[in-house]
Amino acid sequence: MRVTRVKRSAKAIVMAVGVALPIGVALPAGISGAASATSMRAVSFAPSASVNSIGRFALAQGSYSPSQSPDGYWMVASDGGVFSFGGAQFYGSTGSMTLNKPIVGMASTPDGKGYWLVASDGGIFAFGDAQFYGSTGSMTLNKPIVGMAPTPDGKGYWLVASDGGIFSYGDANYYGSLGSMPIGQNVVGIAPTPDGGGYWLATSGGAVFNYGDAKFGGSMGGKSLVSPIVGIHSSADGRGYYLVAADGGIFSFGDSQFFGSIGGHVLNKPVVGFGVDAGANGYWEFASDGGVFSYGGAQFYGSTGSMTLNKPIVGGSIVGSNPNISLPGAGLVAPASRPVSIFYYPWWGTVPPDLTYEHWNQNGHNPPANDIASDFFPLGGIYSESDQATLNRQMQQISSAGITQINSSWWGQGSIEDGRLALVVPTARSYGLNVAIHLEDYTGRTPASVQSDINYLKAKYNITTFYIWDSQQFTSAQWAPYIKGLSGVTIYATGDPGQMETGQFEQFAVASGFNGIYTYEVYDEQGSNFAPTCSQAHNYGLLCSASVGPGFVDDRANNDYRVRSRQNGQVYDSMWQGAINSPADEISITSYNEWHEGTQIEPAQDMCITGYCYQNYDGAWGQSGTAASYAYLNRTAQWTALWRNGL
Repeated sequence: MRVTRVKRSAKAIVMAVGVALPIGVALPAGISGAASATSMRAVSFAPSASVNSIGRFALAQGSYSPSQSPDGYWMVASDGGVFSFGGAQFYGSTGSMTLNKPIVGMASTPDGKGYWLVASDGGIFAFGDAQFYGSTGSMTLNKPIVGMAPTPDGKGYWLVASDGGIFSYGDANYYGSLGSMPIGQNVVGIAPTPDGGGYWLATSGGAVFNYGDAKFGGSMGGKSLVSPIVGIHSSADGRGYYLVAADGGIFSFGDSQFFGSIGGHVLNKPVVGFGVDAGANGYWEFASDGGVFSYGGAQFYGSTGSMTLNKPIVGGSIVGSNPNISLPGAGLVAPASRPVSIFYYPWWGTVPPDLTYEHWNQNGHNPPANDIASDFFPLGGIYSESDQATLNRQMQQISSAGITQINSSWWGQGSIEDGRLALVVPTARSYGLNVAIHLEDYTGRTPASVQSDINYLKAKYNITTFYIWDSQQFTSAQWAPYIKGLSGVTIYATGDPGQMETGQFEQFAVASGFNGIYTYEVYDEQGSNFAPTCSQAHNYGLLCSASVGPGFVDDRANNDYRVRSRQNGQVYDSMWQGAINSPADEISITSYNEWHEGTQIEPAQDMCITGYCYQNYDGAWGQSGTAASYAYLNRTAQWTALWRNGL
């Protein structure tokens, strides 16, 4: 066992300016999820994808066999002093230097033969075989850097600031940030996925935000914590993650196993770091006085707990430890307690592969000439939902936006929309999406036919959630014998928005036998309406789905000249904020691709034809071009993250 206190010059000290990509857009302020009298300890959620660094404590990445146990670790102090234990080798430090700003974190190279130190101004100091790829050292930052994480091959790294701004260098790709999204909490750590295709950010309140191929699997957002969260770390196989609190409390998600914690005990100093022993099924907690606490099969190699330090410990790194990056996992499954659904329209068709142009040609339009029944034009052109590649793209976009369910428009047995389910259902489920049915008012629909439809869809596709459009087409006395005779399903109904706020519609829904209500409308629904509507629903024992949308325009498809302007995203934001502030059980989005009514958030593009130029998303949250095309999907991902974190 060896302890090395560093007081020598750094092998390589570099403060060059890198290229920063902290893209983000402002949202209304979130709510800080902080204190309480009781601390949770081990909380287990669902399985999958991965992380491999914790705020100020990072793991080396690269090829690693899970049977191999780390044989040592480093710790770093705020003055850059490095302490090595076990088989960890000393490669240099900034311990005797005068720094512009304190060191806040450390990350190891994949082979464990070097490491980086990062300062709060984003200055990077490279030692051993660690290479310098850039820094924010001479930039003016909005908020300080709080951590870093290397890419799997060690040829790049990410820096994260306390406001969630992300700065990427080398082969690290930028996937998104919280940079200008006020959430009322500081970001404390970043953790990349095993393939480097995404990352998670954790906040002091326990919220978790995912980007790229990182999947959300739960958080402590909105829950009571005795002490703030200080970092995030993956489980050994990358199919789960841990959050660690300053009091040593450990919170596990996915397949991460709980082996114990120091939480609930009196500490001399707070915990600032955490590391996983992949081979021995255990982990360490590191305190700011250098105290080390080992659990499970993790071995104790020494500490600075009894030493007098010049500066406190702020992080560290484990020698040779790394999640098995050959196992990316199927993706963490988001808890169902805060679901988000989206109304999806599978009716679009083109020639080929279909026999006719379906819906694009409504109201006499000519799709081959890019003349379509919409005021917007899809990015990449019109498409058919008989095409597998189209469905793959759509479901990937929906899933990546944090949406958990599609509500597929359905117009009766034997309809085009019914036939498309054979492709839609398995594709959606392959992307982790639940499939529900938006049961429309098809010709000949009756309460008896609806009962038959529900039984048919449940038997054929195991679909158990239904949304009944225009339910007031029939009386509660007509609905009740057929709806109350169904079992194993959840049925939402919609109707007059004004009656939803007064309780009149809820009385109808209860008498009819429905389980919940949904609002759907965008043109005449305000975010402020959701609180009274959902309160009335709960008064009558009903579930409430608050439907948010970006705007409304339907003149080219249906000669409907009512318009609700998108106001460059302000309408969407106001509806989301109203839904989150309400007691809604679910938030539903109108819509993914109802291009006729202009409620879609599917990407759109600039397009002009003879005599007409389509609307586009330019100006949404100050964006233009390609960024604007994806603006509503990206904004949705931000709002769903706030919703599921209880912010």
